[in-house]
Amino acid sequence: MPVLQLQCAPWDRVYNLAVESNDYKLQQPLIIATNFGQDIARVVDIVTASNELDEDCQIVRVATAKDLAQLPNDQERQ
Repeated sequence: MPVLQLQCAPWDRVYNLAVESNDYKLQQPLIIATNFGQDIARVVDIVTASNELDEDCQIVRVATAKDLAQLPNDQERQ
């Protein structure tokens, strides 16, 4: 089962999520749900396994063009 490594911002932590599908691509934007609410994350790596999986994060859906247009830039996120 592949593991997606997702990150919302360059300074943010990396979430490790096991997925059943191989349909994800590097740098693909996804809407994720965490303990802090929903956010847009990018796939920074796809690995075959990970010792640490994050149970507090799940993929909601693939981000749309409308989602990306509303995305704050890195300066606004700080």
